[in-house]
Amino acid sequence: MMSGHLVVLATSSVPTGVRGALTQWYLEVLPGIFVGRPSARVRDLLWRSLCDGLALEEGGYAAQVQEAQTEQGFAIQTTGSHPYGITDFGGLLLVARQPREPSAGTLEGLPDPTW
Repeated sequence: MMSGHLVVLATSSVPTGVRGALTQWYLEVLPGIFVGRPSARVRDLLWRSLCDGLALEEGGYAAQVQEAQTEQGFAIQTTGSHPYGITDFGGLLLVARQPREPSAGTLEGLPDPTW
């Protein structure tokens, strides 16, 4: 019997203790990518713990994708700072990339060769 809805977590710079808690409930399929079906209560407790842990880490980030009764069939929560942000566009979740600051060697008006 399955307990909860499918949850996928994508993380970076997770403190060791929080990572250990996540691996008790989720399978880490790739470094920083966790998949599982915890109950809603456990999912919410782990998310709060992850948010608290990442608040202490410079550059930490997490995105949680879970099944939901939406047009797309899922909802996304994020914490931390990352150049990719989630934007709700009239009920449709879209990914918006934050523009980078021009580097010192970039000439104004020319395309950034890193894209």
